[in-house]
Amino acid sequence: CGATTGYDAKTDLRHIFFKGTNILGSTQGTKAELEQGLYWMGKKKIKAVIDSVHSFENAAEAHTKMLTGKGMFGKILMKP
Repeated sequence: CGATTGYDAKTDLRHIFFKGTNILGSTQGTKAELEQGLYWMGKKKIKAVIDSVHSFENAAEAHTKMLTGKGMFGKILMKP
């Protein structure tokens, strides 16, 4: 996944163009940014926005909600 297997991704670009494929990427930030975020969370100055919490038994329902995005605002969490 990502650049963990190397930085040179060999692909035939025609497959991407003809299929109209979208390529989307993201990063997790730096270690310093993570530490700063955890610091402020510990001080209760910022918090995660949680949309809903689902059991593993309701994983399909949570997945559907995530895919449709209907009425969703925040993170969808799974718990055992």
